[in-house]
Amino acid sequence: MLKSGEILVFRTINKDGLSFGGHQWLLNNHVGSCPDWKNTSECGHGFHGLPWAVGSSNLVDVSFDRFFQVLKVDTRKGNYQEFDGKCKFNEYEQVFCKQNALVEVIQLIQQFAPANIPINWANQTAGNGANQTAGYKSTQTAGNGANQTAGIGTVQIIRYYKNGCKVKTRIITEKEANKPYKFENEDWVEIK
Repeated sequence: MLKSGEILVFRTINKDGLSFGGHQWLLNNHVGSCPDWKNTSECGHGFHGLPWAVGSSNLVDVSFDRFFQVLKVDTRKGNYQEFDGKCKFNEYEQVFCKQNALVEVIQLIQQFAPANIPINWANQTAGNGANQTAGYKSTQTAGNGANQTAGIGTVQIIRYYKNGCKVKTRIITEKEANKPYKFENEDWVEIK
């Protein structure tokens, strides 16, 4: 699906197919380009989204009535800029667009994303000793000895055995966000 230099970008549009700024999007899969494109690292003059669903999650409205888009974007030909927790691009191919489809979008992006990037809203399951990296409001489930790094609001679940099967859960706070932790001796310990 992806060629060298191509990425998947996540963005949303309102129930009428309009994006912030008033651009009317087609709801079916299509290719397109920005009519007033400028290859600069500032807002305006391009389409915006989260590369691999990574970045400032507050820039994407995930309300239930929104349409969720996945766009294939070429990053190699003056078509792409990253700045301020988002990306800006000119040409794209829309490969997915569906209302109220956050889980489907994240699953699609996870299939093609590079390893160990902090995808927002991800759901990850791994075994003992696993390494997990997730973004904002994700869910991580792993076994004993797992290393977990996550964004604010992520739910971390560890299943382990000590005098019987046990489960420990926590929600990542601002203080804990984006720091690696290892689960040992029945608790999370920051890896220094």
